Amino acid sequence: MSRPILGIGVRAHDFDRGTATTVALRIQAAGFSLAQLAPSKALSCDPVNDDNYSGIAAEIQSSFSAAGVGIAVLGCYINPVDDDEARRGSSLSTFQRHLRMARFLGDPVVGTETGWSDRGDTRSSGTMKTLLQSLASLLEAAEDSGARIAIEGVCRHVVWRPRVMGEVLRSMASPRLAVIYDPVNYIDGTNWREQGRLIEEAFDSFGDRIEIVHAKDFCLTDGLHICPAGSGLLDWPLVLRKLGELHCTRAGPPLPFLLEDTRPTDLPLARHFIETTLSAL
Repeated sequence: MSRPILGIGVRAHDFDRGTATTVALRIQAAGFSLAQLAPSKALSCDPVNDDNYSGIAAEIQSSFSAAGVGIAVLGCYINPVDDDEARRGSSLSTFQRHLRMARFLGDPVVGTETGWSDRGDTRSSGTMKTLLQSLASLLEAAEDSGARIAIEGVCRHVVWRPRVMGEVLRSMASPRLAVIYDPVNYIDGTNWREQGRLIEEAFDSFGDRIEIVHAKDFCLTDGLHICPAGSGLLDWPLVLRKLGELHCTRAGPPLPFLLEDTRPTDLPLARHFIETTLSAL
């Protein structure tokens, strides 16, 4: 029997905020066993700044485990290139606390995007230098904590297209740095017709470093808008075919594939679309 390609899951904060037990049971009731957890967005009590963060994190892990829900990503979405140095330093400290907390939650990757500059020079060499400096600091903390970091590109951020993500990975050269791949993140109102090229570029640039996939879609109604996977214009057959090829090159469990920006009521249809599209390839 062939191994499953994808482990389809959800973001915990796409459900209503609540205690760890309540949120985990909601995910279980929706039929999922894998999640991204951003404590500050999903839980009524965020342990990251608590002196007893390790104990509270262990209780969160216990609640999720009892519901049969694994935590694939610990979300800590900061701006690592914030123009305000003090604010950036505070954000990096918050991320470092999440790195220390990860081992008490089952060792998920700790995820963030790559950020933006409010000065309008997000794609400049100076902003890239700041990103690499921030990542170096975070990777040192990850080494100390035994944790891993996963970064996510966005067309409006420093890592604005797939080849730039590849350049960052080569610059950092760390086995503790991986990728959250969201194909829609690289698409905007000007390049959506080139999505096939962007998808191919992503797998060429960092396919072997993808540890998590975020799954949503886009539609064009008075501009580009986000919608649930399968209800828009993304070339899902191409994305899923490339993920299948990637699956054949690696051992281990199915790749975490997390539906996002999807209301709980829309999750069954999005999941059905992904599963039927994948089975038809």
